[in-house]
Amino acid sequence: MLLGITLLFSLLVFTGCPTIESTNNSSSEPAGGEPAEGAFSSSADDAEPESPQEVPAPTESADKVDSVYTDLAADKCETIEEENEGYYSKQKCQGAFGYSLEVIESDIRQTINVVDPSGKVHELKMMRVVSPAFSYVGNKAEWRFREEDGKKTPIALIVRFNASVDPNSDEEASYLTVSKITESEICITDVVKPIKDANVKAREFASKAADKPCLEGRQ
Repeated sequence: MLLGITLLFSLLVFTGCPTIESTNNSSSEPAGGEPAEGAFSSSADDAEPESPQEVPAPTESADKVDSVYTDLAADKCETIEEENEGYYSKQKCQGAFGYSLEVIESDIRQTINVVDPSGKVHELKMMRVVSPAFSYVGNKAEWRFREEDGKKTPIALIVRFNASVDPNSDEEASYLTVSKITESEICITDVVKPIKDANVKAREFASKAADKPCLEGRQ
């Protein structure tokens, strides 16, 4: 009997007895020791994405420029003066931002006056600045304005001006007039001749019109 127990004990020692490792690890270090370099990354690629509430909203440009349009067509405006059976007429057209427009026609030629919110009249003198030929303005006025902190301030007016090239034919040229709008004056600063992308060019001029002098005659 004693011999049998001795043989059994020797067999167990020879083959090895499995041990049980405790899972109660009181150490704050992860199992297996220190993590390999790069196992935990703080890079933006591996970071947890922010929730939508935490993502800052994009801020609007403080120098946003846009347009509104008003009518210049005769049937959209009110005739306030007329002389010599249509030889001379003045129509008042609704504008924007407290401004209004007057379309003046005399001897088959047209021009525009801008009436500011205080009632002061600013003559654009299109027949002198653009062309003295037979002419008429387009059906729309484009008001360029700058928006900052929710406040909209008009900076320029763009109006199409069509003028006869030859009084003996129907040929005409179509120009875009750009007028600056400031607290002290409103006047034509640029005339865009018939070119490709004339509207784009006119808007570029409008953005810089405030610092330009008034045109006094044809360029």
